[in-house]
Amino acid sequence: MSESRKTLSIRTKSIFEPAFEEDGARYLITRYHPRGIKKDHYDQWIRELSPSPELLFDYKEKRIDWEQFKERLITELSTNIDSLEAINALHNDMKWDNMTLLCFEKPGVPCHRYIIMDLIRDPKKLMLMKNSDNQKGRSVKLLVAD
Repeated sequence: MSESRKTLSIRTKSIFEPAFEEDGARYLITRYHPRGIKKDHYDQWIRELSPSPELLFDYKEKRIDWEQFKERLITELSTNIDSLEAINALHNDMKWDNMTLLCFEKPGVPCHRYIIMDLIRDPKKLMLMKNSDNQKGRSVKLLVAD
């Protein structure tokens, strides 16, 4: 007897859009908590997947363009053990349930959630298959099961 396996997805939305059952687990990936949004509107807040305040400010003030923002964000994520662990955990979780990444921006507007979604799908893009990081005396190994 063969079992059919449901196709799971990872998607992105603005935190201000309504929640639907097919969203699966809803992860808020913003630096700051959105005003007027109750904590029951998402399942978990993962600040480690948001841009630093400095990077966010530089982009919002148009000091850097989208490509520079993307490059700096990937650098920030790849040098932060907590960010690496979060990406790894979400990569592994996406095999079991749908998930939705939430941020402030409206659909179609450049947003870091699209970069994060791409990295969760393929963490190897961070090019950090290193076994240790001195940042907190912890080590991380990206366990990517294909």
